[in-house]
Amino acid sequence: MIPSLSLRVGQTCIIPSHLAASTQPIALIIDDSEDCRQIAVYVLEQLGCRCLTAATAVEGLRVAIASAPDIVLLDAVLPDFSGLELLDQFKQYEQSALATVVAVTALSSAIDRQRLLDAGCAHCLSKPYLLEDLANILCPYLALIPLQHSQTGRFVPYSMALSEPK
Repeated sequence: MIPSLSLRVGQTCIIPSHLAASTQPIALIIDDSEDCRQIAVYVLEQLGCRCLTAATAVEGLRVAIASAPDIVLLDAVLPDFSGLELLDQFKQYEQSALATVVAVTALSSAIDRQRLLDAGCAHCLSKPYLLEDLANILCPYLALIPLQHSQTGRFVPYSMALSEPK
């Protein structure tokens, strides 16, 4: 088992050399809170993603269809539709159906969280959250692993993690 390392403010990530700008993972953050969107963008950019944002479900669906994101951070409570309703819409479009969806929610009941997982979310993260918790949840979906590197302590691709001396 490879030990994990928490993301630290100002930390950058090592991006796999095979990722050109055109194949950079696309992340879509759908949240009505601008602060939450900015925090998520910060973490996802550190993980090498190109980030797109939306403040409503309607805008999020439009952006998802136009961009075919690899990963979506979805607020479960949006001003126009619920995250559950948006997940149903995602499944109807090829461009969004394959995206990994991580729910980011202030809903704390086990029932609400289970509904999101049953609807197709890969993970549920409760607000407020720590930056390192978000990064550690996202790394496996982005083929990155938080690895304790003696000199840099940065995120590295799985393939490098397997061959890198510990």
